[in-house]
Amino acid sequence: MTTIMLDMVMFERPLFSGPVRRFSVRTGLGEIGVLPRHAPLMALLLPCVARIQVEDVMPPRLIYLGGGFIEVQPERITVLAEDALWVDEVDIQAMRQQREQAEQCMRTSVLIQDRDRAQIEWMQASAQIELWERSQPVSGL
Repeated sequence: MTTIMLDMVMFERPLFSGPVRRFSVRTGLGEIGVLPRHAPLMALLLPCVARIQVEDVMPPRLIYLGGGFIEVQPERITVLAEDALWVDEVDIQAMRQQREQAEQCMRTSVLIQDRDRAQIEWMQASAQIELWERSQPVSGL
């Protein structure tokens, strides 16, 4: 199977660079999966857990992306992330608290801009929690 080059960076540091089989991420257009020879595309990224499929037989690498931009060309994917965390960088307790506070603000605030900001914070916290939960070993099997 062919690959496509993925370059993923933040302002502060590079995140990933190499050939991948598939890259999945949530954008303002919806959830997209990018394979080699994908049609050109530019989109805003929403807070999400991105999946990097390097090899077919291995589970995908997961990373939290807190927004940014994606550009797709047939042979290359470029991701400019506003924020990004690998699972070992997630502060799960802080994210649970942030999500709870965001939910409270969305329920009680009378200002639209406060509710909009709380919704973004809720999405960021929820994506980090999802990343952390998906990395935990499955028990009871």
